[in-house]
Amino acid sequence: GVRAANPNLAAAQQWIERGRRAETLPEARAAYEQAVRLDPQSADAWNALGMSFAAAGEEARAQDAYRRALALDPHHYAARQNLSWMAGGIR
Repeated sequence: GVRAANPNLAAAQQWIERGRRAETLPEARAAYEQAVRLDPQSADAWNALGMSFAAAGEEARAQDAYRRALALDPHHYAARQNLSWMAGGIR
């Protein structure tokens, strides 16, 4: 498919993994932002970026990122859960 032909897809996944291994929140966010830049169609990248916003207390930006993930993949379980937890005020 078209997604498989995207050379940035693998690079974006590498940045997501780098973000998951990051030792600081700014380092993780920078990695997730790079993943989104490389593959703006990646629901995983948007969800990860949303989690970094949520961890920093930036709830509106987190919700926007989760919504972007769900717009790209309406069945993205993690983004749906993250958004519903935020909407419900669950911490």
